[in-house]
Amino acid sequence: ARREAGAFVGGASNANLLPKFKNTTINFGEKKYNAACWTERIDVPDHDVQYPKYGGQASWHPGNWGHQSSARKISLVFLRALHEALTLWEEKTTAPEDEGGGLPLDGRYWHLREGEEEIRRKLRNAKANQTQCGQLFSMVPRLCTTPMRGAGEWAPRRDPDRSSIRSLAKPAPGNGYVPGMLGSLEQLYVTRDVMIPGQRVPLGEVDVAMVARSLPPMSRSRRRLLLSTPNGGHHSRRAERSMSATNNTRSQEERFGSARSYYERRRLEGETKIVPGQGWTVQGHPLGFCDGTSNSICYREKTNHCLMSGHNDARGVMKGDGLSGWLVLRLKDVAEGLLLARMEMYHDYGSNARTAGWKTVNNNVTEEEGG
Repeated sequence: ARREAGAFVGGASNANLLPKFKNTTINFGEKKYNAACWTERIDVPDHDVQYPKYGGQASWHPGNWGHQSSARKISLVFLRALHEALTLWEEKTTAPEDEGGGLPLDGRYWHLREGEEEIRRKLRNAKANQTQCGQLFSMVPRLCTTPMRGAGEWAPRRDPDRSSIRSLAKPAPGNGYVPGMLGSLEQLYVTRDVMIPGQRVPLGEVDVAMVARSLPPMSRSRRRLLLSTPNGGHHSRRAERSMSATNNTRSQEERFGSARSYYERRRLEGETKIVPGQGWTVQGHPLGFCDGTSNSICYREKTNHCLMSGHNDARGVMKGDGLSGWLVLRLKDVAEGLLLARMEMYHDYGSNARTAGWKTVNNNVTEEEGG
C-alpha cells in the first residue's frame, strides 16, 4: 500500500490566486502546499530517509494551488496565440507563390520581424561606451555589441549535455580522460515519478489533464505537412536562398582566406607542448539530465532526502588547481575574439578531490602513459 509523505503548511497569501472550485470542500489555507518528498513505490525500495516536506514552503509563497491556477490562465493565452500562428502558417504556405506562399513561411509574416530588425540595427550602430554595459566593461566595450556564446556547469540549463564546459574539453592523450563528476553515484531511478495522493483532482472537479488527453485526433488532411505547392514556389525560393548563402560564403572565403589560414596555425590540434591535464573535475553538479523542465531527470541520487522535489538548481564548478595541468577547450568556429571566464577564488586549498595525494603536475603521468 502506498503511503503519502509530506505536510500541508502555511496560509494563503493571496486569495485571488486560488482556483474557484465549485464542488470541493478543500480548505486552501490549511492545504496550501500539496507536494511531498516521496510516495512509496515497489521499484525503488532502496532509498535514504525522506524529509516530510519540501524546503522553502514559506507562508508568503503562493503555494501549489495558486501556481497551478495562474499557470492555467497564462496557458490559455499562449494556446490562443499558437492557434492563430498555426492558422496563419497553413493559410500562407498553401497560397500561390506570387502571393507569398510556399515553404518555408516568408519572414514578412513574423509579427516581430520589424522590431527584431530594428533591435539588430541599433545594436550594430550603438556606441557601446555610452551604455551601462559599456561602462561596466569599459576596457572592452565591444562585448556589449558582439554576439557571444557560452558554456557552464550551473544547473539547470538548456541542452545540458552540449552546453557544459565538459562538452568542450579536449580528451587527454593516452587514456582519453575528460573532466567529469568525481565519484558520482548512479541515480536510483530514471522513470517518471508516481502521482502524489495529495495532488489528485478533488472528487467532483474537472480533470484538465484528462480533458486535454481525450480531445479527438486532428484529421489527417490538416495534420499533413504540405511539402509542395501548385507552382513549386517554395522550392524556387529555397533554391534562391541557398544560392545566396553560397555566394556569401565564397565572398567570405576570398576575403578572409589568408587570415583564416593564419589562425588555423594557432590551433592545438597539431604538435604542441600544451597537453590536456588529468587533474580537472566537476564538483557540485547533480547527476542526470537537468534542464529545468518537467521532463528533467535530475538529482535522484541515493543521498537525496527529497527525491520527488525535481530539484535542478546547482552551482557546479569545473575545478582545478596547481597540479591539474592544462584545461584545453575546443571552441569551434572561433578564429579570434575575447574569452571570458567566471573564476571562483574562494574555494579552499586542497578542495580538489581529483588531485588529492598528488605531488607533481598530472601526478607524473606522461603523454605516452596516459594514466
